[in-house]
This record gives sequence, C-alpha cells and structure tokens, in this order.
Amino acid sequence: MNLNKVKLAIVVSEFNTTITESLKKSAVDHFKQEGGDLSNIKTYIVPGAFEIPGTVSQIIKNKKADINDILKRISKLEARLDDIAPIAKRKLPSKKDQIEQIKSEIDVWSEKFPSVDIEFELAKMLDWLKATNKRKKDYRAFFRNWLRKSTNSIGNDPSPIQSYVYGCNNQKTGCKDEISSFKDMSFYCDECNDIKTIIKTIKS
Repeated sequence: MNLNKVKLAIVVSEFNTTITESLKKSAVDHFKQEGGDLSNIKTYIVPGAFEIPGTVSQIIKNKKADINDILKRISKLEARLDDIAPIAKRKLPSKKDQIEQIKSEIDVWSEKFPSVDIEFELAKMLDWLKATNKRKKDYRAFFRNWLRKSTNSIGNDPSPIQSYVYGCNNQKTGCKDEISSFKDMSFYCDECNDIKTIIKTIKS
C-alpha cells in the first residue's frame, strides 16, 4: 500500500514520554517506509492517556476517516505498548526528577492553565505533600489534577455540593480511597499501580 497521499495524525501523551516518544518514532518510521510523505504528518500533544480518546474523536469529526481502521490500529499499538512495558511494571523517574521536570515546564503549564499562578500552586502542592507525608507515583499527573482543581475553584463557592470517593478496582490490602470535590481527577494507587475510579458519591 502506497501512503504517499495519505495524511497521518499522531496523538502523543506527555505521560511516560520514554515510551510514547518511542512509539511515535516507530509510527513515523513505518509511515515513511511505506512511502508516506513526512509533511503529511500532524502531531497532537496531550497531557495523558485520558485526553487521547477525546482528541482522536475531534480529529475524526473534523476529517473524514475510516473509524474501523483507526480502532484496529489503536488496538495494535496498545498491544505493542503492553509488550514493551506492562502497566504494572512501568517505572517513572524519581520524585526529585519529576519535580524538576515540572519546574522546567512552567511556561507550558502556564499556557494550559492561564488563569492560575503556576509557581505559587506548585509551591502549595509541595508544601501539602510534605505536610501530609504523601507519596505519588506520577507527580506530573498529580500536579495537573491539582491545577484543574485550582482552575475550577476560581470564582466558585468554596463549599462543594458533593464529594467523590475514588477507589481501586482490585481493593487489595493497603489500597486507600481518595476523596475529591471534583469528578475529573486521576489518582494512582502506589499499592497496586491501578488508576482509581469513582466508587461513591457523598452529598454534603
């Protein structure tokens, strides 16, 4: 199949860039090997895995695409990713390195959250982590959720109408629930490496 006139959209997650950048490079190399024109590639950068489906959906709405072919390709990429690094075994940089990466991306965060004082919120988050002695697997994802919460709180009534309890699907010994007043949060369990989902709603 000659891909010379085919336009390619690649959606890349900023989460775990060691893996996602490798997958992106493989996709570009394969496209080029099959005769694709590199100028026909458009790359979309998203914060994490949760933003990928929505971005792909928007691309499909804006451009004519064979949805079945897209889903087939996504399945192949997911299988390849799991072969490279199963979710439970993926390792992230140390806390120190992740925090340094966040600090080096202040301008990027400022563009994504223009109504928030990024440096001030980062200092608040670090103080909170120290005061509560909390540990997180993915500090960039935690900081992104922290900024979302700060954004949502601007101009809103400080008293939430309800809270959401996030828990692990496995519920292993040692897994702890998290409570948030926002329903779009992402919590990672340090115990079972699972992504916590909403298991209960608490009305105030």
